[in-house]
Amino acid sequence: MKHRQAIQAAKDKIQNELAQQGPTASPWTNPQDRNLLAPFGMYPGFYDPQFYSSYQIGPVQMPWYRPQGYVYKVFFEFKSPQTDLTPERYEEFSERLKKAGFEGDSKIPMMAGWARFLWNDLIVHAPNAQSATIAERVGLSYFGSLLSSYSRGVDVMTQATGDKPMDWPDFLCAVGPDALPANIVGYLHPISRRP
Repeated sequence: MKHRQAIQAAKDKIQNELAQQGPTASPWTNPQDRNLLAPFGMYPGFYDPQFYSSYQIGPVQMPWYRPQGYVYKVFFEFKSPQTDLTPERYEEFSERLKKAGFEGDSKIPMMAGWARFLWNDLIVHAPNAQSATIAERVGLSYFGSLLSSYSRGVDVMTQATGDKPMDWPDFLCAVGPDALPANIVGYLHPISRRP
């Protein structure tokens, strides 16, 4: 319980700091601007570049949470993220995802505290289990011995969350895994793995 409280306190602190900094202008907030990226197939993700390095692969208008209310996730943790998760290695991983037929996005938290003191050095989101499984396979093959662990998760937007998006750690703490259907549990099991 104390561990959860400490994690929540750290998340709250980060969110408060971000709120105090105010909104930043993203070059991709306008849907027409985003459509200019579609022909590339792989392009910068739609996260604030102050806080995340990211790529999106596939359609610009990704079908997040449709039709079931879930976004499938894969988390990769590195033994030494500051030296092993280089920009070149991240770009090559993204290129390999594209060649393998993956659709979705990925991001690397650039806030030092997240990279050094928490977890999830590289987070992949996919609109379906098939794309998430592709990302897992490509990541394990490409990163190999650089990884300390990897795991799966889902972001949830269902009646259990009041039809509002909830990320995986928050869902586990607030709602719990008993609210998940069998196909999602099948994707998640086992939840955490070592390469």
